Amino acid sequence: MNDVIHRRALHEGGPPTIRLYTFNPGVLSIGHTHSEQVLNLDMLRAEEIEACYRPSSGGATLTMGDHALCVSVTCHRDQVEDYTIREMYRLVNRTIAEGMRRIGVDAFVSDHSEGLRINPTCFGMIGDGEVVARNGAKLYGCGLGHKAGHAFMESGMIPLDDHYKEVWRYVNVPEKGTYDGELDSEHESSSVGSELGYQVSVGQMSLALREAFGRVFPVYPGEIEVEEDAKATVLMETKYRDLTR
Repeated sequence: MNDVIHRRALHEGGPPTIRLYTFNPGVLSIGHTHSEQVLNLDMLRAEEIEACYRPSSGGATLTMGDHALCVSVTCHRDQVEDYTIREMYRLVNRTIAEGMRRIGVDAFVSDHSEGLRINPTCFGMIGDGEVVARNGAKLYGCGLGHKAGHAFMESGMIPLDDHYKEVWRYVNVPEKGTYDGELDSEHESSSVGSELGYQVSVGQMSLALREAFGRVFPVYPGEIEVEEDAKATVLMETKYRDLTR
């Protein structure tokens, strides 16, 4: 669906679109710049977990039901003409950090990178401009996608608890020495629940983000159109097919 909305923004414009959603049942996704060879497809099949590419970049993420909240922001360049793609990326992430602060997480935007880019998981490294906790732990995994520079899209995942770390069970670890193969390394990641010491629901996190984004864009409820749903179904069966089949 994110790709459908992204294409619409490119060809038709329209207001910026913010999607907050979950996957139930869960899914393991990887950025379009990665190879499916990083995934342990046999284990995913055995546990009946779907795997697919996503339209944005980034490493593997595991999104299971209420354990995480997914975020997608899409707009045409004309709507944010004063921003470069990179500046728009930082604006979105600052807004997500503000949403986290609204529920008590001491979150801000990183000004440097950490970790090795060969890491196959999204939370195994921290990029410049990403959302982190005060202690430097990564709180939001995201990637960019844009069509010829004219339509901006960022999609990502906010872990609400530590279930996201299970992603390591489903990736093929490179030869020893390339990276430590752990999420609790010097570029540690964390979840909203771990930072607060208690579980936050999808509804609570969604409300905080809607309030934060309302300070940047006009936010009002929207609906997925029948034509958009049909296009998304075709893409799911082709470009974003289940890699375990």
